[in-house]
Amino acid sequence: MRLADLTSAYPIFLLAILLAVVVGPSATNVAAAAVFTLWARFVRVVRGDVLSVRERDFVAMAKAAGCSHSRIMVRHILPNVVNGILVLASLQMGWVILVEASLSFLGAGIPLPAPAWGSMVAEGRDYTTTAWWVAAMPGLAIMATVLSLNILGDWLRDKLDPKLRSL
Repeated sequence: MRLADLTSAYPIFLLAILLAVVVGPSATNVAAAAVFTLWARFVRVVRGDVLSVRERDFVAMAKAAGCSHSRIMVRHILPNVVNGILVLASLQMGWVILVEASLSFLGAGIPLPAPAWGSMVAEGRDYTTTAWWVAAMPGLAIMATVLSLNILGDWLRDKLDPKLRSL
């Protein structure tokens, strides 16, 4: 957890741009930079959920019934942790899209022959006075996608939270 705390202490974008510049621009390197910068958030959420769930009565009853540790993890703890992972994943996809678009805009992301929204915005900035839509449309696509993913994450949180379910 100390490594996760150390990784979380640095801004995501700075770590991603550092990794992308050090290892070179490519789709694989952008994905690796995103994984390297965002893994700590998933670890913290999963650890917190597991520590909370393992103290519940149904886990104690499974232990008393003689269930193995692996069975308790798979049948009792994992289903209660998956909801948090799904919500966080839907919210973090927006971060990944923004980081990728930012890196591509700066030229440290996906190389130019491959289409990337950040590269499209960067190419369109030369035409902002004559054809503003060349840069605006990819920017609007980024905004709509990230906003949609955040709304999806909020909906998943509301739908999967047992405390918010109506009886």
